[in-house]
Amino acid sequence: MIPVDEALYKSCYCEENVYKLCENWPLNRENFWAKNPETSKVFDLDSTLEWGVDFSTYWRETMNLEESSQYPERYQRKFRVIPAPLYLTLFSSDRSHMLDANGKYLHEPPEWPPIFNLIPTNLMDLLDMSKKIDNCQVMDEQAFFARSAHYNDAPRRCRGDEEWNRDEECGQ
Repeated sequence: MIPVDEALYKSCYCEENVYKLCENWPLNRENFWAKNPETSKVFDLDSTLEWGVDFSTYWRETMNLEESSQYPERYQRKFRVIPAPLYLTLFSSDRSHMLDANGKYLHEPPEWPPIFNLIPTNLMDLLDMSKKIDNCQVMDEQAFFARSAHYNDAPRRCRGDEEWNRDEECGQ
């Protein structure tokens, strides 16, 4: 695990922060699920919660489920789950979404260069939950919580998605 003070971070560039966290995770990538079969951990650089907090605590403290359940279906949260090795080869951003109409950055960019993998940018495609992306899953809150909070009991199939092999995804 990377200590929080060693994780690269730039405010307002969360997708790049996640990329850098995946990129800098130890190369031997300890098999987290095998060591911690009962719970998932969350490493959120923007949270005031503990680094590596258990998923159930994170969910309870950060998600307002009562409020979100009041929204119409089209506004319900969805989560695109992308295995870290795939994210490292898939994600590309030229940071154009961070520019104002005059071409000036809305927020100062990170010190590292923009991340390019095959194409200049695909962030909006990743955010569009109606787009199918191979080897990724789109889940509603209920499916995402079930998969993350109780990983060993997670459904092997999520509503509207292709079947996925949890063990293969996590290197088991």
